[in-house]
Amino acid sequence: MTINQIAEKLAEIGLTSNQITVYLELIKAKKCRASQIIERSKLHRSIVYLALDDLVTMGLVGKLTQGGVAIFEVTSPKNLVEMIDIKRRSAETLAEDLSRMIQEAPRDIRVFEGMEGIMGARERSLVLERNDTMYVFGGAQQTTTPAYEAMWAKFHKKRIAKGINMKIMFDRGAPPEIIANRNALPLSQAKYLPFKQDMPAWFEAYGQTFAVGVPTHDPVVFSMRSPEAAEALKNFFEYLWNQNVRVEYGIGALSEAMHNMLDGLKRGETYCVLGASTGLAKSEVSDFYDAFHAERIKKGVIVKMLAYTEAVEGIKKRFRLAGDPQGKFSHIKPYISSSKNPVQIVIHGGNVFMSILGEKPTIVYIDQPDIAVSFQAHFDYLWQQESYVIQGPKALQEIFLEAVEAKELRYIGARGYFMDRYPDLFKPVLDKIKITPGVRWRNIVDPGVRGHGITRFPWTQTKYTLSMAKNPNVVWLYGNKAVVTSWAGDEPVMFVSTNPQLVQSYNDYFEELWSHAQ
Repeated sequence: MTINQIAEKLAEIGLTSNQITVYLELIKAKKCRASQIIERSKLHRSIVYLALDDLVTMGLVGKLTQGGVAIFEVTSPKNLVEMIDIKRRSAETLAEDLSRMIQEAPRDIRVFEGMEGIMGARERSLVLERNDTMYVFGGAQQTTTPAYEAMWAKFHKKRIAKGINMKIMFDRGAPPEIIANRNALPLSQAKYLPFKQDMPAWFEAYGQTFAVGVPTHDPVVFSMRSPEAAEALKNFFEYLWNQNVRVEYGIGALSEAMHNMLDGLKRGETYCVLGASTGLAKSEVSDFYDAFHAERIKKGVIVKMLAYTEAVEGIKKRFRLAGDPQGKFSHIKPYISSSKNPVQIVIHGGNVFMSILGEKPTIVYIDQPDIAVSFQAHFDYLWQQESYVIQGPKALQEIFLEAVEAKELRYIGARGYFMDRYPDLFKPVLDKIKITPGVRWRNIVDPGVRGHGITRFPWTQTKYTLSMAKNPNVVWLYGNKAVVTSWAGDEPVMFVSTNPQLVQSYNDYFEELWSHAQ
């Protein structure tokens, strides 16, 4: 049997074209990473990850982790038979339920076969009155092929002419352009189902008619007149339609959410992230973000991130390696809270979703525009804050690293507390200075610090003109920031401000002290 014949057989038993492509690539490779399938198949990465998730769920592909990287391999082909058996049992159950419904009362029951039959069944809805509504949900990805789309286009033309409304919910496998197409039609509304599950049939209701379509190799539609069934389906449809929150799982879901957002943004447009972190080190999530930001920067889409303090340096490094060392398209500020949690809130173009990061990411979509507006307003408020308080040695390490990037650092009262108490955290600061030319520190302090290690660095100048009283506060001045660090407690607490007047007044005060010092 040829590859094309195998592909046709896989399509007959219900696999989508993308699933077939990925499955066949895995058969050729025996065992490989998702990135290798993306390279060989030329499919978009989100499509490959989605297909892999589906194939794993079907039991046709196994997944294991080696060295923090996911490896995929095909399972026994006999699982194809088991998959068909499951569908057959579901069909038998459906047939039994339909039989009981038929026996309850006389029904106008009809069976439509083939593409012409499907068109005939759908056109039965054209008897509806103007402003009535037809409801459709489900349907495997096969119903969005060019042949089906040509047929649906003819139907919609007739429906619109008669003034009949249509509401439709697609499986998650339907391409986004299909959703956009339906929403662009008059008297038409479309969205995805609020759950991720490929349905082997579609359901429709209009007037007193209830119908089930099965898009197999030989498609068939079962249609019957049943006011009770039609009303029940309409109520169930509206329940699903009004669900404002949906949840999806896995690296494929994260990839789909981020790439759908990126695809919808143009060069120079911005999205925002509240509570950003780097993702687990050496994981699929971390690898994904490395690749994603390279794509984003290449496209010229801007991100503004409020990141947890301990993640700021790691994210900056990611941006540099992804192609944006100057921060032209990547802007980041430390989050006012230094208490890290795995939830990130992503806001873009009036939409919002939350990503809960871990070994298996969870994506929570919130389909409420007012919630998106509220999150955006909260983000903007925090972003525009000129002053905030952070605490802890990791937060102070980030201030050190920022100061190294700024090169020029001015101290008032620095006594070397950080390097004495946290030598392991101070070492990365020294390592960064070694690869950063032009670093210059100036420190005004009391004579009691004379001879301390902080005064002996070759890039440091120190003047000993403060009084001998040990002040627990240290003033830092670098870039556009003024930082006052208090060492009065168990951990350092930092007041950070970018207020231009405050920063300028501290700089003027420093230069006045420096110029009069011996």
